[in-house]
Amino acid sequence: MLAVISVGSLSVTVMILFQPHRPWPLIQLTLQRHRLRLQRKVLPRQDAFIGLEQIFDGNGLRTLVTHDAFVVTCIEIRAGTLSMPLPSGEVLLPARLVLFIPPRCVVPMHFADASVHSTGIAGFDSNRVDRLAFLPVDAAPSFADADAILRLQRSPGVCRLEPEGGVPFAIRKARALLHEGLGELRLIQKVARQAGMSTEALGRGFRAAYQLTPRAYCQKARIFHAVLKILSKRSIIESALEAGFADLKRFYVQFRKLHGGTPGAYEKARKRQDTGGTPSA
Repeated sequence: MLAVISVGSLSVTVMILFQPHRPWPLIQLTLQRHRLRLQRKVLPRQDAFIGLEQIFDGNGLRTLVTHDAFVVTCIEIRAGTLSMPLPSGEVLLPARLVLFIPPRCVVPMHFADASVHSTGIAGFDSNRVDRLAFLPVDAAPSFADADAILRLQRSPGVCRLEPEGGVPFAIRKARALLHEGLGELRLIQKVARQAGMSTEALGRGFRAAYQLTPRAYCQKARIFHAVLKILSKRSIIESALEAGFADLKRFYVQFRKLHGGTPGAYEKARKRQDTGGTPSA
């Protein structure tokens, strides 16, 4: 089954692949934003974690914002370069690495004439990954044993990163407060007051530090949180509410814009996993 959705400069192709030898379908999503193309698959797993596979081709900046979930992914740079333009300086990544992303983290990724493949897991245990880091590897490790993958972050060769090095304290405080009240109304105004600045100053500081407005930052955190909640057996409505969306229509619009497809496509795949591949009535 194939569907194409266009939102402004964003073109999204959604394909649900039913394969007879798999317990549930892969969801294959293709997003084209400007000069960067992303293909995403949600992979089946037999544990509590969520399997993700992504292929990036082209040029551009994508920023991941985690909320209550961690991500661990093996990245292989097959062409071009991939770097992290962090506030403390740009980090050029090696050709193959395992990347560890903790909850409540912001990770900008700059693709330059790149072809990048990543396979990994995500989960909601906040104690499994405690800081942004990467481990250069010679060969891609198997993600079948999640505990073994998570133990790699304690390896001697791990490079620990400081995603907020050089960011003013007030901006770091504001970012933390956004996560504390992610679902609240008029959150940005409230956080600006708590951080002792105007909303305009907060916006300028945020864009300088993270290349995102506070509003865009919150939207990325909310939608990524909702995606993972849907894939961890929450209903669409529960996932939207937990992510801070009171307006379900707005939730659907933001979901398509940032992650491709619809929440229902993710929910159907998760239900097929629960029933061992048998479509629900």
